[in-house]
Amino acid sequence: MGTYSTLNYNNESGDLNGVEIEIAQSEKDLVIISQFADNGINTINLSKAKIFGREIIFSINFENKSNAKFRMRCNKKYCKGHYEINDSKIPFLLPKNNGYWNSK
Repeated sequence: MGTYSTLNYNNESGDLNGVEIEIAQSEKDLVIISQFADNGINTINLSKAKIFGREIIFSINFENKSNAKFRMRCNKKYCKGHYEINDSKIPFLLPKNNGYWNSK
């Protein structure tokens, strides 16, 4: 549980870039609140996650009907994994922190 983020503001472009994932437990489900900001795409999603062994798996959907499928393992310091989007597999390492929005 917690927030894992690389989301940051780019002064040159005026855009947010990175990924922020907050993991929370509801009464019945593991819930992911995610913000994905890259290449002009900026979306916030609420997803149910599935746990397979030690891996957390979830998807986020974009307005253009594409999606990103995430697979990751988390510990007290970071979440490490990859997401698949547009036939590409992109690795990530998200440090555990307060997140972009909670630190403002």
